[in-house]
Amino acid sequence: MAGSRSSNASGWHRHGTILCGANTAVETRKRVSKRLILCILLSLITLQAHGNASAQGQPVLVSPLPVFAEGDEGFYYSAVRGILEEADLTPEFLTLSFSERLIHAQQKNNTLTAGIVRTPEREDQYYWITPLTANYVSFFTTTSALVENKVLSPRANVGIVKGDFREHIAMENTTEAQRVFYPDWAAVVEGILAKEVDGTFFNAAGLKLICEQATLDCSSIVSTEQYGLFYGYLALPRTPENAALAERLSLAAPEYKSKAEFSQLAQRTVSVLQEHGLNASVSYGVLSFSGELNADTSDLWVIADIVPFFSYLGEHGTVNGIAADLVRAVLTQAGMSSRMLTAPRERIVKEAQSKSNVVAYAIALTPEREPIFDWITPISRNLHGLYGVGKERYSSFDELPKTLRIGTRYQDYRTTVAENAGFQVTTYTSWHTLMQALLNGDIDAAFASQGAVGFGCESLRDSCESVELVAPYKITTTYLVLSKSGTSPIVAEQLKLAAVAVKSSEEFRQTSHAWSEMMMNEHNVIHHFDNGVVHLWKKQ
Repeated sequence: MAGSRSSNASGWHRHGTILCGANTAVETRKRVSKRLILCILLSLITLQAHGNASAQGQPVLVSPLPVFAEGDEGFYYSAVRGILEEADLTPEFLTLSFSERLIHAQQKNNTLTAGIVRTPEREDQYYWITPLTANYVSFFTTTSALVENKVLSPRANVGIVKGDFREHIAMENTTEAQRVFYPDWAAVVEGILAKEVDGTFFNAAGLKLICEQATLDCSSIVSTEQYGLFYGYLALPRTPENAALAERLSLAAPEYKSKAEFSQLAQRTVSVLQEHGLNASVSYGVLSFSGELNADTSDLWVIADIVPFFSYLGEHGTVNGIAADLVRAVLTQAGMSSRMLTAPRERIVKEAQSKSNVVAYAIALTPEREPIFDWITPISRNLHGLYGVGKERYSSFDELPKTLRIGTRYQDYRTTVAENAGFQVTTYTSWHTLMQALLNGDIDAAFASQGAVGFGCESLRDSCESVELVAPYKITTTYLVLSKSGTSPIVAEQLKLAAVAVKSSEEFRQTSHAWSEMMMNEHNVIHHFDNGVVHLWKKQ
């Protein structure tokens, strides 16, 4: 996508902070300056991202555990604090037991939880911001003969904590009569030692730390069969109100994890764990008790949605453009490779719903698509709105008079938006014909993005000098994405950290500068780069 000659908006910095200037206080009258319109829109987006953090700070739940959360220190405290500070937020920690934490998280929709385990049952309940730990779950018992080839003896009783993710493992491997519930994990361990139950599903590191915390001699409890690798995340309840905050934190997490500060924290934690007799390592920003974390990407698919200047077919079927250059660099940095294919956006989404290891770009983040992908790194941001010539300006789409004749591109989503809002709509087969109709007076306003206006005006040049934003609608962000279905979470972390490295490199700075010069000099496309992202409006 490209920007129009008339674009004029405030720039973003640091994950969405806005500089609108001292002369842009909100006006109550309908007619407002274009700069003010854009500041209003961008400010609303930032307020949405900030809105769920209280004035006292962003609530974060942690459970007490040696090394991870002791008093106000530990790996969880430091890592979460670093991520939130990267997002210009201040954490407000609340320490609760495992069971209390789950109840509180369900009642307080704006509360982050540190260390919550990602499972299929919880997948749609949370935004999974970033993994913090990785652990194998095993069956622990004082009588190893009770389990063979992951099959428990029907006479084995299993201790479990209600609501813990391992309850699902117990449900899959035992009958209801075999399960005995306890209020917390220390009580479960005490039950095993007292022969009240035969064992439990847990992880070695957690067991050792709980035994140490409760001063229990657990030397008779041994690990038997493993029942899967699980990741503990920083997570946020999945609600529409939390969407902007989740996106903001998801961008901040790999930025923080790429810093020396996090590396030092992780290494200190590994050393402290060794003092407790636990072996741990760090893989792609994840504290692992399961050795080095890797994932098979030999079947990687890389698919581009064709967008002029960003990703287009060149000679011999090669995909070129600034987005293609970025994606190649990220894959190389992550040690991955695959031939780039092209497909329509709808086909990409369909493939991602059924296939693992699908890398795609540039996909716009929408509520419908959000659960399908891991959103690796933003590529572009574009301002959508109504554009006209000599029309009164409005601060929002909802303020527009329904008498306006609106033009859209055929099969574009904005056609439905305008029709549902009660406008008279005419569709056109290309952005060029849409802009020509606007200049001819056949319509009062073109419902498009600044990038689309730029495409439509490319051959019209000076004729479009008078085209201006009449009312903003929203800003969309396109991303490099990775399919979630069947894909290891560690692949997403590899790509996210690689993207941070690439965007901060001198090579990418030179590449983006050359592309920017070409877009301005040869195509007259107004835009600017901010944190490695193409913003398709004029920087202020």
